[in-house]
Amino acid sequence: MNIEELKSILSDGINNTWNNKVSADYHQYSALPGEKNIKYVDSTGRIEAIYDKNGNYVSDPRDIGTYNFMPSDGINPFISKNEWHYKLDMLPWYEWGNSTEDTTTYDNRANKDLKGKIVRNFMNSLY
Repeated sequence: MNIEELKSILSDGINNTWNNKVSADYHQYSALPGEKNIKYVDSTGRIEAIYDKNGNYVSDPRDIGTYNFMPSDGINPFISKNEWHYKLDMLPWYEWGNSTEDTTTYDNRANKDLKGKIVRNFMNSLY
């Protein structure tokens, strides 16, 4: 897949062919105060694209959309399908971020929510 094909796929998100009724809480580092980025997810639940409130694609490494090895069903990240989403998709993000260009720290990511704080405390207890 070349970059133009990827841009075309991602632009489908903003054209409302993807689901935007999903949480974007983990993709707000680049959002201006009082504004929120919006996450779009394709029909498989695996590919994400992030846009700002004006519909501009967000390419900031801290907020880029990620690939979900196990899409979440959005109910409870500690059970069933969500347990696997948590293990396969969220734990690696807490540990390493979105990419090598992601400037957030482990503590930045772990402090985003209660799940992250639980993971941080557990990981700290191992050392």
